[in-house]
Amino acid sequence: MQDAEGNVIGWASITIAAADGSAPGSGSGSGSAPAGSGSGSGSGDLASTGATVYPGIVVAILLLVGGAGLAIIRRRRPVHGGE
Repeated sequence: MQDAEGNVIGWASITIAAADGSAPGSGSGSGSAPAGSGSGSGSGDLASTGATVYPGIVVAILLLVGGAGLAIIRRRRPVHGGE
């Protein structure tokens, strides 16, 4: 527990019970996990998240090209004298 300034003023022990209500460590398992039985394709491809990065890449390229074009135009423009 902390006070308003973030200083530790005390602590309390908590116990988290398993979903079936048993206490942690009260199971009779061996502790080893069975081999996986997933049905993956094994192709090595990443999972599809539905996110598309192409519009962002296109916008970034357009901004870079536009900025470079603007810089070239500004450098080639003649400097006007104060006359």
